[in-house]
Amino acid sequence: MARAYPPQGLLSRLRTDAGGNTLAIMAAALIPMCAFAGSAIDVARMYVVKTRLQTACDAGALAGRKFMDPSTATNTTLAGTAATQANSYFVNNFGSSWGATGWFSGTPTKTWTTFSDSANITQVAGAASAQVPMTIMRMFGAPTRTVSVTCQASFNTPDTDVMFVIDTTGSMACLPSDDPTADCGGSTSYTLPDGSTDYYDTEKNGSKLAAVRSAIDTFYTTLAANISGSGANVRYGFVPYSSTVNAGQALYSLNPAYLATSWTYQSRSIAGDYTVSTSSTSSGTPTTQSTCNAVTLATTRTPATGYDSSGTATEQQGSWGGTGSNAKCTVTTYKLGPKWTYQPVTYGSSILSPFIRTLPNGGTTDDPSKVGTSTTSWQGCIDEMSSNNYDNVSSYNIDALPADMNPDLIPTASTTPWAPMWPAVEYGRNFNTGSFTYTGTSYPTSNGDSTTGSSTPNYINTTFRQNGFVPCGAPVQRLTAGQTQAQIDAYTAALHPHGGTYHDTGMIWGLRMISPQGVFAGDTAKWTGHADPKRVIVFLTDGAMSPDTRSYGMYGTEYFDSRISGNGTSVSSGTTGTLAAYHNARFLAECQKAQEKNIQVWVVAVGQSLTSQLQTCVGTAHPERAIFVNSTTDLSTAFANIATAISMLRVSQ
Repeated sequence: MARAYPPQGLLSRLRTDAGGNTLAIMAAALIPMCAFAGSAIDVARMYVVKTRLQTACDAGALAGRKFMDPSTATNTTLAGTAATQANSYFVNNFGSSWGATGWFSGTPTKTWTTFSDSANITQVAGAASAQVPMTIMRMFGAPTRTVSVTCQASFNTPDTDVMFVIDTTGSMACLPSDDPTADCGGSTSYTLPDGSTDYYDTEKNGSKLAAVRSAIDTFYTTLAANISGSGANVRYGFVPYSSTVNAGQALYSLNPAYLATSWTYQSRSIAGDYTVSTSSTSSGTPTTQSTCNAVTLATTRTPATGYDSSGTATEQQGSWGGTGSNAKCTVTTYKLGPKWTYQPVTYGSSILSPFIRTLPNGGTTDDPSKVGTSTTSWQGCIDEMSSNNYDNVSSYNIDALPADMNPDLIPTASTTPWAPMWPAVEYGRNFNTGSFTYTGTSYPTSNGDSTTGSSTPNYINTTFRQNGFVPCGAPVQRLTAGQTQAQIDAYTAALHPHGGTYHDTGMIWGLRMISPQGVFAGDTAKWTGHADPKRVIVFLTDGAMSPDTRSYGMYGTEYFDSRISGNGTSVSSGTTGTLAAYHNARFLAECQKAQEKNIQVWVVAVGQSLTSQLQTCVGTAHPERAIFVNSTTDLSTAFANIATAISMLRVSQ
């Protein structure tokens, strides 16, 4: 029998009825769920606004530091152009269109201040804030939130070494708009320390070299402004180049042993005498036949001695004639000159060492290739150290460069060091001034000193000097700290255009003088307590490689010494294309070596298009570092841009 239950009331039935519970629970939970979702949404909005605000603050601080006038570095509030730029960069990076979205209300506030940190580095500090109204959370009474950020910026310029390698060849006397092969014409004479006369090309008003001087000024002032208050150190060095460089004083100051005490030049030596003229006198003196016949030509006189100040020697010979009272002595006077053989001559220590000590203002020494009164002194240009033969070399292993191209080589007892360039003892052979043909390795002649002769010219003759076949420019300047703009101006003012274009010569010495491992390593050593300096080569030229077999430069006379070509006849005058290829290969090897050493290379071509070699020099990773300009203004702008690129702007907080 079923059990009977008493009837239930309404409340009892509701209490036990579970139907529809889910809806009730969801309705009750909706309120806290909205709060959670609203909180997430509004927090995300605040995060996005803060991120954009931080980006804008960083951009403004960077711009403010970049455009800050060094004269206002001690101000506590950013002002002037710097403040204007800071505000502009802030607005551009925050985005004015955001105001329409309701993500923030009003206008964000921002302030900019300046200060010097513990390292005395000037920084720009910024503070910015924005009001972010709540959306969903506003229903729960949440107020508008303030999002705030701070930022700092400084120029993080490391210590920097800058080596300017400057083409000072003859075409730099021309205007940037002139053809790079143009001959601007005219020469200016000046007096060398030994009293002799030399020449350089007369610059046109507004010449390319004048543009270089102005551009270096711009570089200096730009870099100085960028690093103001950064605590960074800067050293500048210079390598003016043509077919050689004037590095003698720099080497000598490092170690006199770096200069050779024996070297071979395309010179000449005395092979005997020849008769310049004769004259005879007849008289009773000497009075006897025996004394007359005793007047004889000296048989023991050596050709190298006995010449007077005019470069000649005098000898007499007696001859007795006649009989009785008519007997008398006839004396014949012979004026003798030296007879020379033109050939390579090695001058040893007894001759070369005194010459080396005649560095500019150091005095003079006798010229061993001449007789009589003839002195010479060294201006400082060098013959490159001996190395292997380069015949047909079109590329190099940069990790096994020959000695003369190795920027890190330090001469030892077993390594032939550098030698002085000595045009006073350098001569051509069978040298025709019209066709510049060479037909022999030795040429006996009887034309005395031959300083103006066409067959065997001396490289100090006026024509050679005026035509730039034997240039010797301003001395290189080793990396030096603390130079003022006036000091740099004085140095560049002394640069004069002359000679032919040998890019490898400039790059070899530019790299050698900034390499942290070579003979000049001490010049580029890091400052105490600092990291290694950034090392930069700025290579400026206006022309393509243009070697000349007639030139006497860092590797001797191209045709005779054949140290680059390996075979003089293969690059005879008029066929210099092969020779240029050899020099270009050397130039590119030095560029690649600089990249391996993490040395920045910038190449600037003024007044011509960039050659493929100049573009390759900077490396494929930074093609922007190869620059072409065709005006003075553009050159200064390019140098300013390089200086700015060298100094790195960064967010410091």
